[in-house]
Amino acid sequence: MRTDQRIQDLRQDIYKYVEDWFQVAVQRAEDNARAFVRGELKDRRGAHQDSIARSEARVVELVRGILDQYYSATRNRQEQESEALADHVEERLRQVVVVAKTAAEANAREMVALQVSATGPTCSNTVTATASACTATAEAANKAAGPKTSTSVGAEDASSSG
Repeated sequence: MRTDQRIQDLRQDIYKYVEDWFQVAVQRAEDNARAFVRGELKDRRGAHQDSIARSEARVVELVRGILDQYYSATRNRQEQESEALADHVEERLRQVVVVAKTAAEANAREMVALQVSATGPTCSNTVTATASACTATAEAANKAAGPKTSTSVGAEDASSSG
C-alpha cells in the first residue's frame, strides 16, 4: 500500500506540477495578449491622433480660406458702395454747381438789364463790374463743389464767357 500511496502522491504531484505550469502558461498567454492589445491600441491611438491632427489642420485651413473669402467679398462690396457714393456725391455737386451758376448768371443778367435800363447804354463800367461779380459768384460755386468739379465748371465758365 505504500507503493500505491507513493504512486498516488507522485500522480498528485505531477498533476499539481502540470496544473501549475498550465496556469503559468495561461498567465503568460494573457500577459502577452494584453501587451499585444496594448501595443495595438497604442498604435491605433497614435494613428487616430495623427489623423485627428491632420484633420484639425485641414479644418483650420478651410476656415481661414472661408474667412479670407468673406473679408475679401466684404472689402470689395464696401469699395463698390464707397465708389457709388462718391459718384453720387460728385454728380450731386455738379448739379448744385450748375444750378448755382445758372442762378448767378440769371441774377447778373437781371442786374445788367436793370443797370442798362436805369442809366442807359453809356455805363460800360457798371456792366463790366456786374459781369465780374457774376464770374466771382460762379467761381465761388466751383470752389464749393470741390477740386474735381471746379476745373470742369471753370472750363465751362471760360468757354461761356469768351
